[in-house]
Amino acid sequence: NLLQTLIQHGMKAQTSLVFLLFVALLGLPACKEDRSIRPEILEVEKIVDSLPERALEMLKAAPLDTGTASEAERMKMALLKNKAEDKLYVEHKNDSTMKAVVAYYKENGTPAEQMEAYYQLGGTYRDKHDGPKAIECYTQAMIIGEEHPEATSRKLLSRVYGQLAWLVNNQRNTKLALEIARKKSRLYGDRDYYSLQELGSRFMHDNQYDSAVYYMRAACRAVDRLQPVDTAEMLLVYGSALVQGAKMKNDALVEDCYERLRHFGNDVLPDLALSGKSYYFERVNTDSAIKYLEMAYRKDTVLERRMGEAVKLFHLHYKVGNLLMALRYSLERDSMYAIFADELQYQQAANAYNQYVYERDKQKELQMAQARFNAERKLNIALLLL
Repeated sequence: NLLQTLIQHGMKAQTSLVFLLFVALLGLPACKEDRSIRPEILEVEKIVDSLPERALEMLKAAPLDTGTASEAERMKMALLKNKAEDKLYVEHKNDSTMKAVVAYYKENGTPAEQMEAYYQLGGTYRDKHDGPKAIECYTQAMIIGEEHPEATSRKLLSRVYGQLAWLVNNQRNTKLALEIARKKSRLYGDRDYYSLQELGSRFMHDNQYDSAVYYMRAACRAVDRLQPVDTAEMLLVYGSALVQGAKMKNDALVEDCYERLRHFGNDVLPDLALSGKSYYFERVNTDSAIKYLEMAYRKDTVLERRMGEAVKLFHLHYKVGNLLMALRYSLERDSMYAIFADELQYQQAANAYNQYVYERDKQKELQMAQARFNAERKLNIALLLL
């Protein structure tokens, strides 16, 4: 009887072991197949940063049946498609796809995939003008990038910093914008002209002019060190420093930037540089000042800046006695102001509504968490009484 019992137990144990091995072996191919990515999709991933248009064409041509593609492949394709479209300045207003991608990579992705997914979802909320949710997603991307510096892209972290600084600055949080801009600058060891230029602008908006001039000059030095020099970027950096120096009445900065730009033809100079050259010539030749400012006015696409240029042109034309042109720019400024006031009103209303929705959703989450906690507490009390 003892021998029979031992044999029966041994058979049961062997059967259980065989069953467990069978289940484990059955699960292995499924896991492997679920995580694998076909080569044609990986090829798209290699070129999406440099050739987004080609990446989109390859995604459309990829011979993948949605019924046979694994979840990993579908999520990767959705992420790559959104990334390519974002690089081509396609606006995304629907967040459902990227929310699913973020949820998937939170459980299954690498830090690099998680960071990219949060960054793309943040871009969607940015396109929807939902500042609070965009900030929340970019912050998550920033945390992942800072916690896993070896496994994530420094270039992507730089873009995350840039988007965050811009968004929080729009919410009038200058202090936090400066902190994030400093992080971006440190990321490149004060060699990135764009980060330095951003810091200069932030200090400028905060009326800290000494610091603003310091970082603007640092940005000019950084762009000069580029080999080979990217002319378009150099013109933009010096042009921005020129016009900001004009606003701060810093003649030394204006003259230094003007000397760097004066050899370039006016047809290639950005509107910022032309506006700064106008300030330079105000003390020398009013006609030249008017000429450069009118060039800037025609090139400029930013409504708020064009309003300021129109006001300045009104004063310059009035100064030389050209009353007809002075009246023209006064009327143009008034018409732009009406448009600007409407746009500002709509934007403020949209921001207020987005903030309300964000706070409402957060409140609902807190209420649900509290209700769950109360229910679990009552259940635990009931179990103790049994």
